[in-house]
Order: sequence, then C-alpha cells, then structure tokens
Amino acid sequence: MNNSLHCRQASAPLLVSVRLTIVTCLCACIFCTELFRINFAIPFVFAPEVNDSLGESCTEVLSVPPKSADDRLAWTLLDRNSIVIAYYLPVPVVAPLGLWLCSRYSGKQILLTCIGLSSLLTIFVPSLAYLSSVYVIAVRLVLGCLRALILPALIDVVKNWIPAAERMTVFFMGVFGMKFFPRF
Repeated sequence: MNNSLHCRQASAPLLVSVRLTIVTCLCACIFCTELFRINFAIPFVFAPEVNDSLGESCTEVLSVPPKSADDRLAWTLLDRNSIVIAYYLPVPVVAPLGLWLCSRYSGKQILLTCIGLSSLLTIFVPSLAYLSSVYVIAVRLVLGCLRALILPALIDVVKNWIPAAERMTVFFMGVFGMKFFPRF
C-alpha cells in the first residue's frame, strides 16, 4: 500500500481555502472602508447644528441644483438622508459579486461597463430628481452597486496588464490617486 500523496492532491484543498481566505479578507477590507465612509458622512447629514453652522445644508449641496431660486426640491429630511446613504449601502453586499464576476469575465469588460452605466445614470439624475426622490434613491443604489464592481475589476486589470514590478504603484495611483511607493 502506498500512503503517499501526490503534490496536486495535497495542495488542492489548501489552495481553495487560501483563495477563500483572500476573498474573505478583501471583502472585509472593502466593508470596513465603506463603513468608515458612511460613519464619516453621517454627522454631516443627520446633525442639524453642523448643517446650520456651514451656512447651507450639506444635503442641499448633494442634491440637484434648483431650476430657480424660488423653486426648491420638496424633499424631506428622510429623503435627503436616504439619497446619501443609498450610495454606500450596497457596496459591502456587491463586492463579493464583483470578485466572482472578475473570475468569470474580463476585468476590462466589467470596468468599461461600470464606467459607461455610471455615466449614463449620472446624466439622468437631474431629470429624475424633479419627478420623485424614490427614483434618485434607486439610481444611487445602482451607482453604489457599480462602484462596488469597479475595485475588483481594477485589480484584475492591473494584475493582467501591468508588469509585476509596477503593479503596486499603478494600483495605488488608480485607487488613491497618488504614489505611495515612489521608489517602485
């Protein structure tokens, strides 16, 4: 009886668990990042004394400009807060889907699709704002979903198209907009 294991048999379960661990850690990092961004935005939205001290409401800055000075959008405080939070809410849920899509399709296709759809939806937001706040909340939810798909697609594009020596620099420039490692 031969009790020895071949290399493929011994490493197959380990590789699956390592991949699962990496995906779980990446999703946890994305979730924590979005949780931090939500917590950063909440005081500006929910605290009226902060809004009054700035001279104009922060939620008005995030809304669509009025047609004229006398024509304001008839949104309640709940509508304005829902519009702000709707953008960040789907990101932790859709991030694992983005990782799965990048493993099945090209990251370049996902990135181009997300950018195109985001641009089109952003163009329609001012028109939808005068119809109802529900439409704006729905568009912001979709924009949040598309935003969650962009980071895994960017990682896939960097992994496949950029040489290994320049990957970290390109990744940090794409995500944060600056070089963190000037030597690379």
